[in-house]
Amino acid sequence: MGGDGKLLDRAGLKSAYTTMFKEQLASMGLTEAQYDAYIKEYTGYSSLSQYTDVVVNEAFSDRPHAYSFSKDGKSLLMQEPLPQPKGTDELAGNTYKSSYNTSTEYVFGSNSTYTIKSTYSGTTATEQETGSYSYDSTRKRVYFKVEKSSGQTAAEYYDTVYTSTDASRFIDNDAYKAAQTNRRFSSSDSRYDPTAKTISD
Repeated sequence: MGGDGKLLDRAGLKSAYTTMFKEQLASMGLTEAQYDAYIKEYTGYSSLSQYTDVVVNEAFSDRPHAYSFSKDGKSLLMQEPLPQPKGTDELAGNTYKSSYNTSTEYVFGSNSTYTIKSTYSGTTATEQETGSYSYDSTRKRVYFKVEKSSGQTAAEYYDTVYTSTDASRFIDNDAYKAAQTNRRFSSSDSRYDPTAKTISD
């Protein structure tokens, strides 16, 4: 979907991403060669062009989802599965810190599970998120699948979503609550540094 809310075909999406990345390049004051080096360092892909192709191909690929229903039976809740792990698990049994917020830590278990904890001023660490993870040790990427957020499952979280003025963009409040829940429990990925023990979230 483009910035104007219109659906895009493959060529249109590639054009939109290319424009966006070039604007980022200009705002960062980098040459295309420097940006290619930046992309290689942080994504593992050889160039911006290759990375753009990967992003577009992923957007148009068939991706199975697990699904469940809200407790009231009105909404479909969906979640992508994790990719298969690649390489060596450099995360299991270790605690990593967020590279942007040192009060946030990622605790990785030996059974492909993780817990994200945050410590606020004058408080003890509190559990923010738990789930399972996968990894690509060549690209130094870790993939997260949320199972609980602040101790709540997706169905429980759905029941706590309050409608706001943003809900007016949806067909009804139930669709808004489902969208917020699916967004909160969507899979994500980050870059990790096994030497510094940091996650670039």
